[in-house]
Amino acid sequence: MKNLAQMLEDIRKVLPEVWGIAVVDEEGFPIDYALARHLEMEDPIILGGLLASAVDLMERLLGELADSSLKVIYSKGDKLIMVAGKVTNGSFTLLADTNVNIGPLLMLFREYKAKIEEFMRNIV
Repeated sequence: MKNLAQMLEDIRKVLPEVWGIAVVDEEGFPIDYALARHLEMEDPIILGGLLASAVDLMERLLGELADSSLKVIYSKGDKLIMVAGKVTNGSFTLLADTNVNIGPLLMLFREYKAKIEEFMRNIV
């Protein structure tokens, strides 16, 4: 099995519009991440905490609406698209340019979410 850093690099090779990738634990501490562009918030612990909180809040909201589980969060802003979801003991997030093709981005997310899920199960 590939290590996490190799998987993150593979994602950026497959879809260059993806410039940010994060795998964080349930508390939001970064397990690994890759940022190819400057962010206003450079502290990976703060960014990880916000990403983990977003995923947790959406999961709680879906639970309140009687949905069984969170599969994927998709959010589009003026400058970026975020796709995120739960993995074992954490979450996985992709950040991409708004000009990315959504279909390939979601397929890539689903493929690597499964791989990261397996990786996370093996480190626990």
